[in-house]
Amino acid sequence: MSQDTVDPNYYNQVSGETMFAWFKENDLRKIYMHGKSETIYFLWEEDGTPIGMNQIQSKDMLIYLVDQQLESITYIENPIPVLLPLELVNPGNDKLKGFIWKIDERPMKREDIFYRKENTVNSEEEKK
Repeated sequence: MSQDTVDPNYYNQVSGETMFAWFKENDLRKIYMHGKSETIYFLWEEDGTPIGMNQIQSKDMLIYLVDQQLESITYIENPIPVLLPLELVNPGNDKLKGFIWKIDERPMKREDIFYRKENTVNSEEEKK
């Protein structure tokens, strides 16, 4: 997931039951999302005029990245796309279920996937 480059109030997102990631020299190159895969991303004209929000669901998806930028997404098995003009997107419908923006926890290299910051504690655990 990433903050939109045109309007930082929007977030481009991917979700799935299981994620497999391939790295080359600490650079994320490929992601395979298995089971209930879904994306939300925002489309803009070159001049910044909004086209809309694209939401696509499929069984699985394959994502390729180059220099940490999206190169392509292939939706596997019966993708269901919905493109809505931004004025028809209701607040809350612009995010996937469970979305929480945690930029400080975003993995930047392979080792980050297995590393959990010691100071990252669920607020419910702090209350106990």
